[in-house]
Amino acid sequence: MKRFLIGFVLMIFLSIPGLSWGAAGTCVQELTEVYAQSGISPVAKVLKFTCTGGTGAETGAYPATNINTRNMNELKSWYLYKGETNPGAVPPEDNWDFTVTNHNTIDMFGGAGANRHTTTSQRVKPLDYEPVYGTWTLNISGNTTASAVIVLELTFVR
Repeated sequence: MKRFLIGFVLMIFLSIPGLSWGAAGTCVQELTEVYAQSGISPVAKVLKFTCTGGTGAETGAYPATNINTRNMNELKSWYLYKGETNPGAVPPEDNWDFTVTNHNTIDMFGGAGANRHTTTSQRVKPLDYEPVYGTWTLNISGNTTASAVIVLELTFVR
């Protein structure tokens, strides 16, 4: 009877809408190589982040996401060339922002990732062609739309 009572109270507690915690946002990363011709070295590498905003208490929030160790190792001796933002099927709020910061928390795009459009894909260039080393982190802010999808592609060249 005690277990039943505890289970019943827990079920009532979790069914109250105001007490719903929701889910945190996510960012998944995928690295691909671009070839001009088969059988030669790649001419570019593209690191694609697909990010989905949180829900509930985390509505519209995205986690700060480090470029993972495997991708950082693959990108050593490559240089950041450009970034492209593409809103997804559930678009983010207008004028959302992103930064890609290095190990010294310097924004590699120098603020050019601010005020992104809600439906239009946009391209930004870095301040300089920065070699990849240390830890780089993607930060997304300025969105309050639940489950909004943002795709960011970072292109690297030699």
